Amino acid sequence: MTKAQARKNVEREYCLHKAAWLSAIAKATKKNGKLVYPKFEKFFDRERAMSELEERPEMSERSRKIIEYRKRKKGGTA
Repeated sequence: MTKAQARKNVEREYCLHKAAWLSAIAKATKKNGKLVYPKFEKFFDRERAMSELEERPEMSERSRKIIEYRKRKKGGTA
């Protein structure tokens, strides 16, 4: 197996483990039995993550175009 393939496998395993870990966190409950994250948006704020990307000056032009495309598509002007 080549090094590149081995690295790809390690990255895949990492993603699977991270997904399992996130799944466990998403199901976490407080002492009173209520969910820590009652809504997905509490767990991951996509809008905030996207706006943080826009604020990064080192973002590539391609990334900016993707974000603009998604904004247009979300607004219904695609």
